[in-house]
Order: sequence, then structure tokens, then C-alpha cells
Amino acid sequence: MTTQTSCLDHETLAAFIDGRLREDSRRSVVDHLAQCEDCYELMVESLRLHQTPEGEEDQDDRPLLALVPDPEDPE
Repeated sequence: MTTQTSCLDHETLAAFIDGRLREDSRRSVVDHLAQCEDCYELMVESLRLHQTPEGEEDQDDRPLLALVPDPEDPE
């Protein structure tokens, strides 16, 4: 098991949530989130903030959980 030496920066996390990362970068972020409680909690909070307030129409019709890929999904 490889130990990550640094946490994700805010730009990388935002790009991950927005689906703007290349496949290799996305997989690295997923691996890091699986092992780093601090970054995982930051992502969860960011996803909460990303949600559309009740009564407003969402511009992005992807479910929020779809933003975080299932590590068991072979794609």
C-alpha cells in the first residue's frame, strides 16, 4: 500500500466534483479519498454545498452520488 504524502488541493477537488479530471487523475483522487479522512470529509461538505437549494432547478441533472465513482465499478 502506498502512502499519500499530501492532501488534495482545492482546485483538484473542485475539478473532481465537476467531472473535469482525466481518467488517470480521477483514479488518483478516488484512491486518495479512500485513504484520507480529511479530504473525504472536505469532499462530502463540498458536495453538500454543491446541492441546489430546495425549490430551485438544478443545472446539472447528474445525481450527486454519481460524481463519486464506485471503486468496484470496472468502467
